[in-house]
Amino acid sequence: MCPMSVPELDNWWWPQPAVVAHGQTFPRPLSLLVGLEFDPMLSEDWARLSMVQNQYGWKINFKQDASLESQSYQLSIDQQGATLIGCDKTALFYGQLTLLQYLSLHAGESVWPSLRISDKPAYARRGALIDLGRTVSTLPMLKLLVRVLARLRYNEMHLRLYDDELCNFTFEGLPFGAENPFAMPVGALKELADYANEHHVRLVPELESWGHVGSLVYHRPDLNGGIGMYGGHSFRTGDQSVQLIGELSKQVLEALDDHAVLHLGFDEANWYPDPQMGAAYSPEDLLLALHHMRCNFEDRLGKAIELRIWADHAGRQIPAAMRDRVILEPWQYWHKNEDQIHHTIKTYSQSNASWMMCLGQSQSQVRGAYRATRDFTTRATHVQNLQGVTIALWGWNHWSRHLYTLFNGAYYAWNPCARSLFCHEQDEELFDLHVMPKMLWWQSLSDDTSNKVLDAVGGPLVWNGRYVGGKQHGQPVASTVAHANTFPAWQYASQSTAHEVHDLVSQQSLMTAPIQTSETTSSGEQ
Repeated sequence: MCPMSVPELDNWWWPQPAVVAHGQTFPRPLSLLVGLEFDPMLSEDWARLSMVQNQYGWKINFKQDASLESQSYQLSIDQQGATLIGCDKTALFYGQLTLLQYLSLHAGESVWPSLRISDKPAYARRGALIDLGRTVSTLPMLKLLVRVLARLRYNEMHLRLYDDELCNFTFEGLPFGAENPFAMPVGALKELADYANEHHVRLVPELESWGHVGSLVYHRPDLNGGIGMYGGHSFRTGDQSVQLIGELSKQVLEALDDHAVLHLGFDEANWYPDPQMGAAYSPEDLLLALHHMRCNFEDRLGKAIELRIWADHAGRQIPAAMRDRVILEPWQYWHKNEDQIHHTIKTYSQSNASWMMCLGQSQSQVRGAYRATRDFTTRATHVQNLQGVTIALWGWNHWSRHLYTLFNGAYYAWNPCARSLFCHEQDEELFDLHVMPKMLWWQSLSDDTSNKVLDAVGGPLVWNGRYVGGKQHGQPVASTVAHANTFPAWQYASQSTAHEVHDLVSQQSLMTAPIQTSETTSSGEQ
């Protein structure tokens, strides 16, 4: 195998490290000596290296240095060996991922390049949103996704527990989710949260507290205020709706650690206040009630609770009493709305509020999406009050197709200013030409990331609450789906459509990016 040139190597890092200094080449070592401190998650990665490992080999050392910046590491590679220094175990994990990529790319070559790498993420928080309000999953699948996210250096899993169509968790003493054959007990969140923490990922559950609550008001019609912004249902807001969210929040928070993050939705809803709350009752009053609920749980449960909400289309007025205790999250998924992305950066960077940005793909971007993510991340690195980014995967659970969005989102969330040939490529076909081989190579490094595994573990394909393909194509997963009355435009009764979609989703091609669909839905809709 011909040695990989230095510029070519820089195109293969995923993600590309912040600083890479290249040195002289040296003869390929005959064997490796790997320290015992490797991350347990990567034990199989080290074991599967094609090189012999023994006590006389090329020495690989791992060290911790708490003086380094959070999540940062330094990696030195030369003829004497490799030394990896990280600020903590998570940083060492990220550094080991880089080192394993280096060894994979060069294992068959006669000479290796010397390198000095200094790396840290551009965005401290890098989340992936898993939409369990419109599709289904299993606990093994969610654990698999945790491992995939960790390998892509995401450090948060934003888990949307319910929406208009489905509720995918059952709660003690409450009827929600009982109609869903795939719903998991809320106690499974603790198992998932603990598992995620072990894999350098924090769980961020989302409980919708205003709109997108069709699967809740299905059981509580007394709390149904009316139609939501895009169909579905909004709460009849007031003391009773806050009490219900409090009951759900308590069970969720009990599953999380002492530094919990809770997302309370608050998007795409219409305002239907309970008449008993008075004519002056406003969304700001609802927010303040939820803030007081959070403070109460902090005292009762002895936990620090971070609160997040969606910023919604027109922004969000935050009561002064909680302004420094909530993180706002606007969103944008469409490259065609580049001007809106720039406006969002300008608007929120000039405020004193902490915020995150939700990017990724909407329900109608079936092919996968990355351009809005790139537009935002490359322009917002200077924003001081920006906490991070979330890459959303809305609508369905075809995880091997979602991988393209996750893969590219991870690249830009870590280092949006990479010096690769494709980082700023505007032509989608040329971008795919560069990126697809790299994703296939990256998938080959672990069984967890193969299309076969991703498609086998997750259960039946479900889009917007309805089965896709097979004998149940178009049928609702649960009775809450028809009640939601969302997205009626897809004519499931059409037999020809059923065959076309079944053929599309049952393909097991090597390329994970499917046919691109037209951008027909509203750019604001998630």
